[in-house]
Amino acid sequence: MRGFEPGTAFLAAVLLAGCGGGSGPAVVPDAPGAGAPPPDPPGHCELAVFTPPDQSPYRMPYGIGTAHTMFQGNCPPDPTWGHFGMFAYDFWMPLGTPLYAARDGTVIWANAQYRDGDHTPGHENNLLIQHADGTVIRYGHLTFDGIVVAVGDLVRQGDLVAHSGDTGNSGGPHLHVDLLADSMSVAKTNTLPLTFRNAGGRLAESGELLLNETYTALPD
Repeated sequence: MRGFEPGTAFLAAVLLAGCGGGSGPAVVPDAPGAGAPPPDPPGHCELAVFTPPDQSPYRMPYGIGTAHTMFQGNCPPDPTWGHFGMFAYDFWMPLGTPLYAARDGTVIWANAQYRDGDHTPGHENNLLIQHADGTVIRYGHLTFDGIVVAVGDLVRQGDLVAHSGDTGNSGGPHLHVDLLADSMSVAKTNTLPLTFRNAGGRLAESGELLLNETYTALPD
């Protein structure tokens, strides 16, 4: 698979995406940041179909045997929250936590120039990995200089790819994860429902992760 060469609009949207992670509502909405038009309508969320976890090709993005709490999940009802109208998970985790490839793929975007703790929308460090079916997983708010792969690299599931951080529109050290349908857009309506086959913890009937539950990454 060839490395993706994103256009200017795509790059700007990636850099401006932030989930406003924290214990309360997002400070500003997701991309394109402050002054954005109203968020996408929740109809996108209502059409969700989740892959059963035991059939999911994705593994938890952190180390086997470690556990983290998911504090902001899919499609919250409050439009002031960063994930309104999108499928995404935020996990509390200490700064510098090792992160691993959830699935085989090719790195199509990596930026790690922003410092932790500046809480400036648009200063998110992001890593995007595209899979064989065209879908793209995004790891957001990564630590300064914390990405260990480069655009064009092929990664295997379980490879070390980055370290978590507290960059951009963030209320504290955490990891933002979402799955995009393709590499053409990071719009909320291009996010897909995501399940993990090795999430140890209580799951929703749909198979998705539950708010404020702690999940251990189990061995396959």
